Amino acid sequence: METTLTRSARSASRTATRTVADINGAAAAGAGVVAEPFRLTNVAVASGSLFFTVACYFAWAMFRPHVPPMAMNTWVGATGLFMISWYALVIAFLIRKPDDFERRTIWYPAQLYVRIGSNLVVLATIWLFLPVAPRELQLVMTIFYVAHVPTQILALPQRGLINNVGTIVILGSVAVVHLRQGGSYSVIIAVFVLVFAAVMIALGRAEGTAIEDVLAERRKSEAAAAKLSVAVTEVAAERDAKTRFIATASHDLGQPLQAASLFFEQTLRTNDPAVHGPAVDGVRSAFAAADQLLSHMLNHLRLESDAINPLFAPLSLDPTLARIASQFEPAAKAAGISLKALPTNIRLETDRALLDRALGNLVDNAIRHSRASRVVIAARRHGSNRMRLWVLDNGRGVAATDADYIFNDYFQGVETMATARTGFGLGLSSVRRISMLLKGEAGLDRRWRSGAAFFLDLPMAPPRRGRTR
Repeated sequence: METTLTRSARSASRTATRTVADINGAAAAGAGVVAEPFRLTNVAVASGSLFFTVACYFAWAMFRPHVPPMAMNTWVGATGLFMISWYALVIAFLIRKPDDFERRTIWYPAQLYVRIGSNLVVLATIWLFLPVAPRELQLVMTIFYVAHVPTQILALPQRGLINNVGTIVILGSVAVVHLRQGGSYSVIIAVFVLVFAAVMIALGRAEGTAIEDVLAERRKSEAAAAKLSVAVTEVAAERDAKTRFIATASHDLGQPLQAASLFFEQTLRTNDPAVHGPAVDGVRSAFAAADQLLSHMLNHLRLESDAINPLFAPLSLDPTLARIASQFEPAAKAAGISLKALPTNIRLETDRALLDRALGNLVDNAIRHSRASRVVIAARRHGSNRMRLWVLDNGRGVAATDADYIFNDYFQGVETMATARTGFGLGLSSVRRISMLLKGEAGLDRRWRSGAAFFLDLPMAPPRRGRTR
């Protein structure tokens, strides 16, 4: 059962991490897609090219009887080359079936090329064909030119600068041609065309603003959805963690209590000192183990509920290291480990009780699980105003598969599960939480190859006078 619970804890931790990463990745990808709301679809790409081809054919058919052959042939040749390149892009688009990233980086710039090229083709008909056409054909083509502008704006409303330039150049050219032609209605037509151009520019700006507002709201909605998904994942992870905690606590507390019951039965059934004495010791040991487990549970719950407020004060680190080494010396000797604290003159701004607990957990972890022959407690400066408190051992080290999860709640490494599992897997988790309360962090230095190197990175005390604790 222990192995199943521990593995489920590790699996839940990995799943939560991956879920958050997936949500963040999806939000980042979505932001890029939202930036271009009018997606290039196969129908839009193909129909646009076909529609323009038909329009060019009608322009050629209507203007051909009235335009000099050289001007017409020049226009036909240039338009033909442009249409060949356009159809090549259409075929490439339909074959490749690009994803959203390729649409944004390649095909939207290609669409701008098509837009500018088609406007140049239309502009050429205005200056080459319209002046020599009969008056009736000029009026008919003016209607087509006027209709061409809103069509272009609707095709790419987010391209404000391109739309404005195209509108001014095309409709402005139509107005100039009519003014040059003269006649009773030329001024009226020119004024109408210019006013229509101004209206189209204003509408284009309003449409672009509306689209930007919609996109902004969509981005906010997607960001809120992503945050909600992360929050739901975190709540589910916390719920699962509490469920595992209750299940593990029930099981692990049952073991020493059951052992105490068995030893107590032995003390009642026999008066033989050779049996009675070890049974009494077994009862005491079992209750001590239960007491330790309860203490770990209480500390974890207090840390988890933020019920601890650290009291920061200057602290000379050397007496603390010596005291921790002395406290764990008997357990280290029983495990065949030499425990040593190196002297230091470093002073911290920290909470003494919390520091003792965190450092004690690291030392206890090394004694119980490292299978080392030597454990060293040391402190070294780390940067200008921080220090690192090290617990080093020359044991078996931490498995690479466990290194990323060693400070997670309820996690126990593969070596621990393969031998004897004790506790809830909360020792290093408590160290991590305490280090955060102390404005620092806990970590494992993976560069250490001769065992394991755990550290607490904490702020040093500022240089000021005052008594230390």
